Amino acid sequence: TFATYAGLDAAESLWRLYVTEVTAQVALGGNASRIAVQSTGSLRYDLYAGPVTMDDVWTMNPFADQYWRVAQIVKGDAVQAVLSALHAQAPDAADLRASGTRQRARALASGLLPPYAATLTPVSEEAYELWTVDYDLAAVVRAYEAHTGELAHPVRVLEGRTSTDVWISWVQQAWPCNGTASLSAEAGRISEQRLSLLVLALALLVLLLLPLFLFRGRIRRICARSIAPTRPHVQMVESTASSMSNPAGGVAMRTKAAEERA
Repeated sequence: TFATYAGLDAAESLWRLYVTEVTAQVALGGNASRIAVQSTGSLRYDLYAGPVTMDDVWTMNPFADQYWRVAQIVKGDAVQAVLSALHAQAPDAADLRASGTRQRARALASGLLPPYAATLTPVSEEAYELWTVDYDLAAVVRAYEAHTGELAHPVRVLEGRTSTDVWISWVQQAWPCNGTASLSAEAGRISEQRLSLLVLALALLVLLLLPLFLFRGRIRRICARSIAPTRPHVQMVESTASSMSNPAGGVAMRTKAAEERA
């Protein structure tokens, strides 16, 4: 089991696993010249021992943040200055997430967990690409510009893949016996549920349309009957109107009929 609020140095620390393994290996591609900085508020639940499912990943990391490259060439001492500035903003900038604040506040107060975590410890004279995620982008950009005097030019990376996607990829690679099978089974279960809903919707549509198809002839006859009686009525009204408009003609016709009968 990996604990969300265990210290970064602890073997069971979920944040240690996330920054040094998951993010470093999958998001950063194992490239030591890249460093990602992220607030320690995005992981919300422990990862328990046993098969890992999609639900486990989404419960643990529900925000699905995209990754951004803030700057391409940043000296290690500047990266450290950015980290120090971000730490100094806590708890205001670090506790903006709505849930889990109390547990995290205790971890921060005890020193077990820093407000921000980085994938590695920067070396002063080394140059790095500085990365972060959606939620922390504005804070990291402000800290970078304030301590370097340069404008940041953030670029979305990884073709829009999210932190949740990265977790799923890492589980499948690192824990193939449990991870791949469990995640594949979970994905299959979700697909089956969607297919079942689609089949049900189609069946309901067929049930609604089938009577119309089977009784279409009878429906046409009923419609025809409802329309047909109106035609003689219209003619009668027209004839009556005609007679009323020409009363002399009506008298003449009656006289002629009387003569013929006589």
